[in-house]
Amino acid sequence: MIFRFLILGVLTMVLAGCSSVKDRDRVGVKEAKACVKAKKEDKIVLDHYKIKACTSNGVWVAVNTETGDQIDFLNKEFLSPLKNAISFDELDDDGAGQISGLKQQINTELLDLYY
Repeated sequence: MIFRFLILGVLTMVLAGCSSVKDRDRVGVKEAKACVKAKKEDKIVLDHYKIKACTSNGVWVAVNTETGDQIDFLNKEFLSPLKNAISFDELDDDGAGQISGLKQQINTELLDLYY
């Protein structure tokens, strides 16, 4: 009988300890939080990109501070001060791949800065 209470007590303490562990954010949530911090601090990422908007999983709009080009990753548009808006669909596979890679690089840099 005492043995049962001892096992029940140990199990209760172990399970109580497990429930108090803080939930860890998934990568997308961390990217979103880092993006908001960078936007608020007006940080420059990857040497010349400034964050203008964030989504629930990272960067939404980034502006190249050297050229003024704006990349809208959510709506898939490239906006240049010298040209009209260009949809990512209008780019060749290499250009679209570079844009997609750029988003990942920005999000990775944001994680490195803040986590």
